[in-house]
Amino acid sequence: MESDLTTLVASMNPTLINVVVDTVGSTGGDSHILDVARTDGGAATIAAVGTHTGIDVIHQHVGVPAAFDNVWRFNGGWVDVTAECGGVGNIALWVAQDDVVYFGHATTFDEIVCIFAAIATKSMHFQFHYSDGAAGWVRFYPTDDTNGAQMNGAIRFLASDIPAWAADTVNGVADKYWI
Repeated sequence: MESDLTTLVASMNPTLINVVVDTVGSTGGDSHILDVARTDGGAATIAAVGTHTGIDVIHQHVGVPAAFDNVWRFNGGWVDVTAECGGVGNIALWVAQDDVVYFGHATTFDEIVCIFAAIATKSMHFQFHYSDGAAGWVRFYPTDDTNGAQMNGAIRFLASDIPAWAADTVNGVADKYWI
């Protein structure tokens, strides 16, 4: 596998091999996403993962999942969908093509976990922006494990992808970090 990342910029976060494991409804069991075994015999040295200079061996997201303080849907008017996005009920989050959904939390976060009651029948093309704290919105490119809302997963990003992220006010709700 080869990948040309010569046009990569700071706000982009491509994933070359992305494995998403949907465990909603599971009650136990073990799963090895990568399992490397060796047959008996031979003198070869085997490594499960090999890297070169300048390559991090692993990056782990270590945030603690939490419900958002506020979630708003906007398409000409504001609708508070915070409770529904926290697992209280079901809601059609994107009703029309140009709907905008604002996710706000008192602290920074690095993923939006999406568990869908009904998945999209075709890939949705999301645009993501973060607030710079001065009523400006900056586009960025997170990893979409949901494949455009076609499966449960997470929208993931790194703090380094959104360096100017700052608390702001959306629909009168102040001092939140908004995506």
